[in-house]
Amino acid sequence: MSAMKIFAALITHPSRAFTELEKSPRFSAPMILLLVANIGVIIWYYAIVDVDALVNHALTARGLNAAQQAQVSGLMNRNTLLGGALLGSILSLFIIQVVEAFYFFFIFTFFDVQRSFRQWFAFTWWCGLPQLITAAAAAVMLLLSHASPSLSVLSPFSLNALFFHFDSADNGYTLLNSITLVQLLTILLMVIGAHTWSKRSWVLSAAVVILPVVVLYGIWTWFVFGR
Repeated sequence: MSAMKIFAALITHPSRAFTELEKSPRFSAPMILLLVANIGVIIWYYAIVDVDALVNHALTARGLNAAQQAQVSGLMNRNTLLGGALLGSILSLFIIQVVEAFYFFFIFTFFDVQRSFRQWFAFTWWCGLPQLITAAAAAVMLLLSHASPSLSVLSPFSLNALFFHFDSADNGYTLLNSITLVQLLTILLMVIGAHTWSKRSWVLSAAVVILPVVVLYGIWTWFVFGR
């Protein structure tokens, strides 16, 4: 089955796609798609944003005085901000896939489900493809933007963009901006894939996928709002 057919099967018949990936764990296609989409949107954003306004807002939110702002802002130009954003996006994307792959590898080995790290690594990349929806929506918002866009356009389906509308300087902005409705599609694919590969119950498969998400965001929420 070609990469395009696997992509289509993830939409129409996910279990069939995961059965194919189990036999042939390829991950180059989704990896390239996600990298190109993320890099493209970030480059586009920093090409049109008012960098001076963005920097001034960020420095003011940190409580820096005029002298301190002048000193720091000299190091924060369009190229440095773009480079930092690209590096952070690429590293975070790979780190997330590696951590998730190790998690599934070890937890399912505990349940006597023998799959290689490469299989789980491919699994996480393919399950991450719903992020393309976010990238596409962000591109549309950038296309329609008539003024300097805010950072929220890069995550249009986040809880912050849809419901809370926190400013980037507000406490909890990063947390709420990281939780998106698109993640539900990734979680759904992971549950289907875990059930297909492990032949365990739907309850166990869902628990393995959802538990670390609940723990991670629960701790993060407590750290931000509960202390």
